[in-house]
Amino acid sequence: MAGDRTFYRVQSDQSFTHYNEEVGFAPQGHYYMNYDHWVTKDRIEAHLNWKARPLEPSPFISVFDNLDAKRRATMLKDVRHTGVFVAEIRVSSPESESLDVGYANDKTLPVLTTMDETGVCTSAFFSTHDARRYLAVDHRVSQLSEWFTLSSIPHNMIVSKTFV
Repeated sequence: MAGDRTFYRVQSDQSFTHYNEEVGFAPQGHYYMNYDHWVTKDRIEAHLNWKARPLEPSPFISVFDNLDAKRRATMLKDVRHTGVFVAEIRVSSPESESLDVGYANDKTLPVLTTMDETGVCTSAFFSTHDARRYLAVDHRVSQLSEWFTLSSIPHNMIVSKTFV
């Protein structure tokens, strides 16, 4: 078991990720096939490229492991996004696991997972560092403080919101 982690999510009214007070954060894209079909270099790089408008919405939610999120929030305000806030997300007692993403060849990606009270995985987080290392994601389109969430970020993990 890994120690508790804190992440920060930047959200605005223009974000592709959905936010709801009762639910939390949810990606627009949902894929019903195995992770190894969609946790790929190309999909991650498309998610990171704000100019990309893929036909299928991204299944990822970006979070930061430090306060780089505040800089991102300021940047969004500067380009006239509205309703900009930074959410502090507390991940209590995540489990360190491996996710099979080796559709074309054998690869596993280290992830931190959270479970609900029934033992169902609610979220899985993986780092940009690991996406670069295991999936060869281009370092020019990613920053090391950014992490990716698969699935959702439930409302009970959000400990605070600060509007910018």
